[in-house]
Amino acid sequence: MNLQLILIFIFSILFVTIYSDELVPLKQSTPNPVVIKKGGDNKLHIDVSWEGLAIGEKDKVVTKLTCFSTAVTVKDSPQNHLYGDGKATYEVTVNEKGKLVHCRSGLLIIIGWKVWFSFQT
Repeated sequence: MNLQLILIFIFSILFVTIYSDELVPLKQSTPNPVVIKKGGDNKLHIDVSWEGLAIGEKDKVVTKLTCFSTAVTVKDSPQNHLYGDGKATYEVTVNEKGKLVHCRSGLLIIIGWKVWFSFQT
C-alpha cells in the first residue's frame, strides 16, 4: 500500500513538471576569467568581464575591485557601468614587487557575483 502511494506521488510530480505551461523567468549573470595586463612602469590593468541571460543591455550595474594587500593600490573602484558594456577595467599601481596579492571583484545588479583571484606583483 505504501509503495503504491509513493509511486502515485512520484508520477503525479513528474506529470505536473512535464506538462507545466508556465516557465519560470530566469536572469543569470556569470563572470569571465580575470585578465591582468602590464600597463607600464609599476602599473597593471585588470579587466573583469561578464555575460548573462535576460538582463537588459541598459541596466545599470556597479563593479568593484578590492585587493587585500598594501603591495598594490586600486584606482577608480567602484565603477558605474551599463550591463551591455560587458567589462570593467581597473588601473592598479604596484607599490611593492614580489608580493602575493589576493583580490576580490564583483558585480552588483538585481543579481550579482564575486570572484576571488590572486597574483604576484
